[in-house]
Amino acid sequence: MYRLAGDLKEGRAVAEYFNWNGTRAGKINDKKPAGGRGIAVLIRRHLQEFPGDRVAIVGNSWGGHTALEVAAALKDDEAPLAIDLAIFLDASSAARAPARPKTLPINVARAVSYYTHNRFVWGKWEAGRRLENIDLGDSKQRFMTDGRPPYDAPMDFRAHVAAEWDEMIHADIKRRLLDLLPE
Repeated sequence: MYRLAGDLKEGRAVAEYFNWNGTRAGKINDKKPAGGRGIAVLIRRHLQEFPGDRVAIVGNSWGGHTALEVAAALKDDEAPLAIDLAIFLDASSAARAPARPKTLPINVARAVSYYTHNRFVWGKWEAGRRLENIDLGDSKQRFMTDGRPPYDAPMDFRAHVAAEWDEMIHADIKRRLLDLLPE
């Protein structure tokens, strides 16, 4: 995700990278991580300076769980903020509470969830018409070729890691994010 954020900065997008705990790159072991609320504060600050900007959040693995925390923090404030697009890449809440979400926060206009078949990730979830599920283990989606990466395996951590680095997934995410920008 760090590389994807860098790739997006080359275009017209403003991209910021955070670890799953809300810290900046290289700071994951900070004693007091910002968490989802800290990320929400930075988004609010950005929108005060650039009120016409659209908001998108991308979360990978535990970062998907954190993305939901950010969405909740932006929704639950006295001035709720909309998220134009939330993208979850093989999101997981394993060893974090609560487990896989049942609904999208009301302030998320639309969302995309790319998922492997690993048992420790959210997998496909029903959250209404605002959520598009993309099964990385379905060969028709063309993210997996000849069983590689093994996105269809029920317990293969390599597939979970591969999803974060998959150039085809990055290209699809990047396209979706850049589609948010005005001409």
